[in-house]
Amino acid sequence: MSTITKHVRVACTMWIPLAVLALTLTATTWPRPRPRAASLERIVAARLTDIPSHNRVYRASLDLTNDFVWTLRVRSASGVPVPNASVSMEAWMPDQERVAHATPASIQSVGAGSYRISPLTFDRSGWWNLKVQVTAGGRTDSLAFNVILR
Repeated sequence: MSTITKHVRVACTMWIPLAVLALTLTATTWPRPRPRAASLERIVAARLTDIPSHNRVYRASLDLTNDFVWTLRVRSASGVPVPNASVSMEAWMPDQERVAHATPASIQSVGAGSYRISPLTFDRSGWWNLKVQVTAGGRTDSLAFNVILR
C-alpha cells in the first residue's frame, strides 16, 4: 500500500464516522415546523383581522392560537388597545340556527387589549358567525366574524 493510500484510509476511518455523527445530531435537533392547528386547516374562508364594530366604537382581530384557543385583540376606533373590557362571544351557524351553537367556557384578559378565548370548538362544517360584544369605559358595541369551515 502506498503512503497516500494509508493516509486516505486513516482519514476515512476517522472522519467518516464523525461526519455521520454530526449529520445525525443535526438532523435530530433541527427545528421542526410548528404543527398547524386542525381548526386552522379547516378554514376555507374568513375575515378575521381589523373588523369594525357595528357602531364603529371598536375594531377587533381574531387569531387561532391552537386548536381550541383563540386570541381576540380589541382596539378603539382610533387604534388604541382596549384593556380590561368586558367581552362575551357566541358562535352560531346562521344556516342551521337550531342545532349549532358554541360558547367559550372562559374569556380572560391577557393584557394590552388581548383576550384569550377558550375552548371554542366547531363541531361541524359550514358557515359560522362569531358574535362578540365589548363593553369598556361605559360604551358597548358588538361585531361579528364570519368563518367558513370544511
